[in-house]
Amino acid sequence: DKNFLESHFNSIKLALSWLEHQDVDNSGMISTQEAGDWMDLFPVRGKVLYDNTLYYGALRAGEAIAAKLGDNELARIYAARAARVQIKILNIFWMDKAHDNIAEKLTELCKTVENIRMREDEIIQMTQGCVNNMVWRPYFLAFIGFRQCGDWFDTLGNMLSILFGIASVEQQKSILDYAQQAAIPSPYPARASYPP
Repeated sequence: DKNFLESHFNSIKLALSWLEHQDVDNSGMISTQEAGDWMDLFPVRGKVLYDNTLYYGALRAGEAIAAKLGDNELARIYAARAARVQIKILNIFWMDKAHDNIAEKLTELCKTVENIRMREDEIIQMTQGCVNNMVWRPYFLAFIGFRQCGDWFDTLGNMLSILFGIASVEQQKSILDYAQQAAIPSPYPARASYPP
């Protein structure tokens, strides 16, 4: 309904602008303070998978709405921001078997991230805290913070990464296989995290 979209377009732009301002370090991802989202009993802080997958989804929706309303420049801006969020999620939250050593991960990162400041921040994050001790996980990590990360399965964040098309086909299979093996769907509809 084009009239509906037009009547709410200014609010949508303001909401996406507000979210952009939650990117406190110009990394392309929003930052979350502890107890700043629904997971207020978990010690999540910094770059949170759930929050950033929603941010990605909101940017893609904003892109589609702007294009539908003929604002192609704004659609392009939202598309570029969404692509940046996706690159960050794929490079920061996913520890796969192909990156058994940190040097390989850094080499791949330098090929995919153009902004030198973003690359430096990611290198710092990967070489500090628990991330450099992790070799492989079959899912996206719950959060990455300063010298700390969430090494548990965040069901909603991982499922949203699949629904929004962030995860590759191989990653989707890995996430779903892990969820099945960990009995995430039992009890129905799903456990919020694993291990509980």
